[in-house]
Amino acid sequence: MLASRANRLRISIASVAATCIAIAFASSIAAAIAVPTTDKPPAVPSPHVSKATPCPKPADPIAIQSVRISENPIRVGTSVSGTVVATCNVAAVTAQVGTFRIGVPKRSPGIFQTTVKVPRLALPGHYKLIVTAIRTDSFSIHESIPIVVTW
Repeated sequence: MLASRANRLRISIASVAATCIAIAFASSIAAAIAVPTTDKPPAVPSPHVSKATPCPKPADPIAIQSVRISENPIRVGTSVSGTVVATCNVAAVTAQVGTFRIGVPKRSPGIFQTTVKVPRLALPGHYKLIVTAIRTDSFSIHESIPIVVTW
């Protein structure tokens, strides 16, 4: 009886941690969209910017070419950036931790980026970040990225 209570408590704690990370992703979308941009191009191209491949037709197969996060393991209280490079016929990308899912803003055809401030309430542990690419006809593909959260 005591073991089942402890197991339920462990599951609840893991669920709360996953929800905290997902909420941090969601709250960063508004901040990422609201960041003012300038019309001036950068003086030197950033080596971190990826280029999407030539655009296939809308009904052609979609692919996630790469998923990068700025750090792993992720420390609570820090900002984490993520970039998804996909074929340019991908209409939307979502990121999911546990049962909480958010949309990742499209920056250009095939390039999706966001920055997240990880809340200090997140519990350390191993989690899966599930990245989903969605075509305009609702066909989707998934990629699972293991992440580690530390204090």
